[in-house]
Amino acid sequence: MENTPAKLYDRWDIHQRAQHWLMMVAFTLLAVTGLIIKFAFSPIAQTVAKVFGNFETLFFIHLGAAVLMTAGALYHVVYLLIKASRRQLSWSMLPSWQDVKDLADTIGYYFGLRKEGP
Repeated sequence: MENTPAKLYDRWDIHQRAQHWLMMVAFTLLAVTGLIIKFAFSPIAQTVAKVFGNFETLFFIHLGAAVLMTAGALYHVVYLLIKASRRQLSWSMLPSWQDVKDLADTIGYYFGLRKEGP
């Protein structure tokens, strides 16, 4: 017996998915290459740098990832401006006052200030 939902809903459109993938790839590249550049004299960093060719290539990849992240941020801002001009922005993803109260209750419970869990 198949357990499939009656109707599927897209949570994010193609632009939001592209923005998230762009940021994820750029951040990962920046983190990995940045750590290797920062700790260039460690044996592990020198070994990993050889995989990329040399430190010059690694630095070029790092700069390319920075450009990619900047492009992703600009893409996001332009996307939001277009959505706002068409009055298609949804505020449902932003925290509400109830979310703030629930957070306070949860923190109080975790620190033993409340006896009942949220």
